Amino acid sequence: MGRNGDGIYTRQDRPGYWISYKDADGRRRRKKVEAFSKSKASDIRSGFVSQEETMRAHGVRPAGPELFADIAREYLAHQKPRISAANYRREQGIVEHHLKPFFVGELKAIRRATVQRYITHRGAMVSGATTPRN
Repeated sequence: MGRNGDGIYTRQDRPGYWISYKDADGRRRRKKVEAFSKSKASDIRSGFVSQEETMRAHGVRPAGPELFADIAREYLAHQKPRISAANYRREQGIVEHHLKPFFVGELKAIRRATVQRYITHRGAMVSGATTPRN
């Protein structure tokens, strides 16, 4: 392994190759990889490092196992001190009565088609101005 702890290594207690690298948030990651040679393990590690560097450069992280309801709760908690009480009640009503019942499950499961289904579903109940389509 390199001086900074990055690299490819083996362990005495387990067979196979392991890789070590820093993720986009700067945290050390270690993974066992399915590689039959050190060269193949190096290729796999290069892919992880490249992906993390791209995410760091663009400032994005892939969605994790967070639930929509949990993120909605965090959003409301974040908004509460920033908006008026009347606006907060409005936002809370939208999130609790419209969004959370429709977008259940993991956040990463939401796709453009899911949002389009919501817009279509909601558009059938309210005026067009209430559900902008852009």
